[in-house]
Amino acid sequence: MEESRLSYPNEDTFDILMPDALINSYDISSIKYDVIIVDEGQDFKNEYWFAIEMLKDLNDETKLYIFQDGNQAIYTSNNELPIDCEPLFLFDNCRNTKSIHNSAYQYYQGTEIEAPEIEGEPIQFITKESLEQQAKSIDKIASQLINNDGIEPKDIAVIIMGNYHDAELVLKSTKHNDLWAYKAFSPETKVLVETAKRFKGLEAKIIILWITGPEVMDEKLLYVSISRARFRLWVIGGDYINVIEAS
Repeated sequence: MEESRLSYPNEDTFDILMPDALINSYDISSIKYDVIIVDEGQDFKNEYWFAIEMLKDLNDETKLYIFQDGNQAIYTSNNELPIDCEPLFLFDNCRNTKSIHNSAYQYYQGTEIEAPEIEGEPIQFITKESLEQQAKSIDKIASQLINNDGIEPKDIAVIIMGNYHDAELVLKSTKHNDLWAYKAFSPETKVLVETAKRFKGLEAKIIILWITGPEVMDEKLLYVSISRARFRLWVIGGDYINVIEAS
């Protein structure tokens, strides 16, 4: 990384420095790979693909597999992939219940995905006027799930669509404020509180989706956020969340 910082001063760490550092590492390490697997390929930019292609070219036998979902492209609009073979489509949703699937896939565009057979619990929509009231509802839901229903905190995640800083401040004032782990890595004994974008690619058995305002209700982000829930989902916000339920 230090060599990349010297070569590209003041450039973005993720977009420029890290791909360049990966390329520089090829001169240090003699490791060649049989297979390269790329997940979340829809978010890779040209600089990332250049580094991956150079790694692949180190070994003529290296195979490259890319998994992607264009509906989750929230970081880049680049649709070009460094492969020219026909794509293999995946048609089964193996993560969600049917009720969660139906809500998430109203925002999905592309080849139809078959809904799971498991119906699951209905999605719960809770509308409150202020952030403070919304935070109290989230606090109540999480504490009841843990204390009354015996749910492990690690199986619950609060995903925030909106201003994370403001949401964190009001959560810190809730009755059970010791429940929360803010942007932590796989907390075992607390409930993770994350942004919708950072939680992309992850999942939890129970998701509490907190939408702090109508201006943040981007369809791609709604699709990503709703589909993170495996078994149960609560959606918290103002009256604006009613459009999700009505769709």
